Amino acid sequence: MTNTQRWLTVLGERFDALKKVEEIVAEGERMVMATCRRKWPMARFLYRTPTAIVADATVGIPLVRFVTEEMEMTPELVALYTSQRQMRELLEREF
Repeated sequence: MTNTQRWLTVLGERFDALKKVEEIVAEGERMVMATCRRKWPMARFLYRTPTAIVADATVGIPLVRFVTEEMEMTPELVALYTSQRQMRELLEREF
């Protein structure tokens, strides 16, 4: 939810539509939480599970956010790689 909210907020700022973005985010969170409540018995084994993430930075950064914020899992190892300078700078800001 965090990654999508950030992306939508940037779009809302760009197109002067922050009120609409707030409505979309609130509705999206409601739908996600309702789905998670229904699916919890199947996903509960992942809750706070140690994990390792090895990925390209373009996929890895959002994945780290999702795993730590939404799933409350604890990455024991995070290995992200990239050849793009701007991605390295983004990685430094994230961590």
